[in-house]
Amino acid sequence: MTDESLSASDADRPPAGEPPAPAPAPAPAPAPGPGPGPPPGRGPRQTLAGRVWVAIGAAAILLVLVIIFIAENSQAVTVSFLGARGHISEALALLIAVVLGIVITLLVGSARIVQLSLEVRRHRRRLRELS
Repeated sequence: MTDESLSASDADRPPAGEPPAPAPAPAPAPAPGPGPGPPPGRGPRQTLAGRVWVAIGAAAILLVLVIIFIAENSQAVTVSFLGARGHISEALALLIAVVLGIVITLLVGSARIVQLSLEVRRHRRRLRELS
């Protein structure tokens, strides 16, 4: 019998008179618990770079919309405010109004944040005095 005539099952058998080789041990089961990936049921962890990327994308889309708005509303209009009159493009007048609205909202919101911070500070001081 030549080596070429041996079948795969014959090649795996030990020569006559030798004990069979021990079977390989089964691979250990993976340990339970968090693995290298995200926890089950949750997506990947958010990062600052990811949030910045989304913010830049949103700002780019907003910029395109503003440019379209300006291009479509370029005609001059007469604006009267507290006795003053002037001619300005419609888009610029509306953008100024929006910016002023944002500034007023930020000022009122900031005042409320300061008010709440002072209240929290007073409350913590009272708790320290009582304990």
